[in-house]
Amino acid sequence: MVKKLSTYDPMMLENGIDYVAAAGKAGVGIQAASFTMVTGGVFTFEANGCVNMADTSYQVIVMNQTDIADPATVGTKTTSAFTITGPDNDDVMDIIIVGKLAGQQA
Repeated sequence: MVKKLSTYDPMMLENGIDYVAAAGKAGVGIQAASFTMVTGGVFTFEANGCVNMADTSYQVIVMNQTDIADPATVGTKTTSAFTITGPDNDDVMDIIIVGKLAGQQA
């Protein structure tokens, strides 16, 4: 990020937002979460502080921070959840979700 947005926009300065990330096209949102694996590996957006997705064409990037020998694979995706297989219970996953958020405009 080259320019400090809060220098140009008083609202950003007031809210303590110096920089923003931008998408290359409209209708793309980015979310991040940390998730401790549970039996069944179901990651529910709202239960993990994320927003539901508008559709199932989103991408998920998962990295097992506890045990690199147990890589994660994303399985079934819905607008409110997805499944992770591979890691053991209690392994901590770092997750990035990219796609259209529910209610997000074009």
